[in-house]
Amino acid sequence: MMAVPPLYGTATFRSTAGDCWRPGGLELTRHGLELCAFAPSSRLLDIGCGAGATLGLLLEFGFNAVGLDKERQCDEGLPFVRGDAAEPPFPPESFDGLLCECVLSLLPDKGAVLRNFARLLRPGGRFLLSDLYLRDGIGSTSALNPVSATPSCSEGAVPRWELEEALKGAGFRILAFEEHGTALKTFAAKLIWYSDGLPESLRTCACSGRRLGYGLWLAELS
Repeated sequence: MMAVPPLYGTATFRSTAGDCWRPGGLELTRHGLELCAFAPSSRLLDIGCGAGATLGLLLEFGFNAVGLDKERQCDEGLPFVRGDAAEPPFPPESFDGLLCECVLSLLPDKGAVLRNFARLLRPGGRFLLSDLYLRDGIGSTSALNPVSATPSCSEGAVPRWELEEALKGAGFRILAFEEHGTALKTFAAKLIWYSDGLPESLRTCACSGRRLGYGLWLAELS
């Protein structure tokens, strides 16, 4: 059986989403950076940097930033390391801040992943996370510790309380949470409009009836 590509890996998704493969785009990233209040020249890591839209913004703002992704998708000339976001190939305490935008829901064993993220931060380092979460409030059966990554962010989404417990378990203190459901609805509407170009299995994901929210978290390493 041919493997189903992840939704973000389809040409239809990329042509629809442009350079920012997530709800809110760079506008939400800018807002998140305002919340983070990183010092000038802070060492930052963009986890799952994709084509490099956020990475370019970080460099524009004067941060000492690098992107990480499993695939060589970054624009040429941007500081980029190829590697697994679940196990970032950097020494402990390498960064002042981390950004992870709509990537964590795609990764297996989120508790272990968040502990790996915490290892990368210097004391007091900040973590900006944006992602889908389940609004139902019902505990997930396996999404925090699945066997493998899922091809859809919606399939990997967990209730907000589970995600926040995982953050705390990794040593993070949550400083702020914001709901950005409008950005999610706008993004989903675009995917549904263009979903004729997606395989049937992925159209189901794009038009999922699950009650999803889109959260923005700011956390600090305790």
